[in-house]
Amino acid sequence: MACEPLRGHKHGAPPRAFEIRLLGAESCPLPAHLNPKSVALLSYRVRLSSHHASGVAANYFYATLLTTDGERYLSDFYGCAPLLAADPLQAGEQAEGFLNFSIPLSKIPEKLVYSPVLMHLPDGQAVEEIALEHTDTAQLDDGLPSLGQQPTEGEL
Repeated sequence: MACEPLRGHKHGAPPRAFEIRLLGAESCPLPAHLNPKSVALLSYRVRLSSHHASGVAANYFYATLLTTDGERYLSDFYGCAPLLAADPLQAGEQAEGFLNFSIPLSKIPEKLVYSPVLMHLPDGQAVEEIALEHTDTAQLDDGLPSLGQQPTEGEL
């Protein structure tokens, strides 16, 4: 009987310490302190799965959003709930929750990055990226500019 590599892994490559999956994008109300004419709130529901014996931190503050111009945005507390927040996940455990990002309307999301602190792993094995080019992130109220579009002077 031959051994087969784990699904999604190249033969000989070490298994990933964790996996993060995008389950969907949702629209949630903007907090009162943010201007809806200049900021978009992007909320992504994700599932985090641990494959690491020492556990994987399940917390929204390990997430960042990269835009097509290279800017990086940290995950926010404000937005859809429940947030991704749980005790460290042992191997085989999962957690679901939202990652929320407030970004200027002129920005275009490119990648969702999750990078928890994990011990005893070579560089690069504690980072997972999800490409966002085919996700629906422009779920804004009618009459407001879409993501990637500069607001006109009258809209500000």
